[in-house]
Amino acid sequence: MRIISLILAIFMGLFSFSALAGQNSQFSPIGYSGDGRFFSYEEYRIDEASGDAYSKIYVIDLAEISQVVGTPIIYRANIEQHSISQIREQARQSADAVLQSLEIDQPAYIAAMIGDGQPDVANERLKFAIASAQNIKNQPTLSMGYELSLETFTTEAAAQCDRLVAITPFSSPMGFSLSLKNLPPESAKQQTAIEKEIYRDEVLPRSRDCPFSYAIAAIVLPFGANDIANSVAVIAVNVASEQGVLRHYLAIPLN
Repeated sequence: MRIISLILAIFMGLFSFSALAGQNSQFSPIGYSGDGRFFSYEEYRIDEASGDAYSKIYVIDLAEISQVVGTPIIYRANIEQHSISQIREQARQSADAVLQSLEIDQPAYIAAMIGDGQPDVANERLKFAIASAQNIKNQPTLSMGYELSLETFTTEAAAQCDRLVAITPFSSPMGFSLSLKNLPPESAKQQTAIEKEIYRDEVLPRSRDCPFSYAIAAIVLPFGANDIANSVAVIAVNVASEQGVLRHYLAIPLN
């Protein structure tokens, strides 16, 4: 029994190390089109082992919940020859034509976030509200609140996922669903909170690769928004890829 426990401990330690290696990726919202239909964001990462880094510009059609044809746009280089700032700038320049053609020039802001520096915060739920004018104490006045919740489940994937067994404790790819609950203000206690499912995976597309875990990363809205009509949830997904464990980001509309 002690031998089995030791083996499991070693395995989980190795897995934790691999998972941490996949954490060295971040996202940054770029903005929206004027009509709110298109949303763009950047994912960037440094691979400490190879010395390579990349910046990937996503453009999402929120009406179709799909990537715009020809995206994401990726620029990759070695950090000994180019700084991460230069790599990100080059990716942005490469994406300019697409961003301009879709008139993605409206800024976005992060309304709520669960960052990597919050390890004790449950990342399957996130409460948020729409901030309006500042009050006399320089605090935002909040409108109706919301709670986003995430659930995972086993599902099928278009990708071949035998590698899941090799580098993770999981044997099947995982999908996720999102539910949104409105939280009436305390002044309207007679109102009942309503929760509805707003997204559910089916067979995972090949672009998702072989995911085994998900987490809510952030809620992003158009700058100046007074409702959640064009808001998106940014979901972090850990993937068992040919390069090991990687973390990518998905943007899912909340409306």
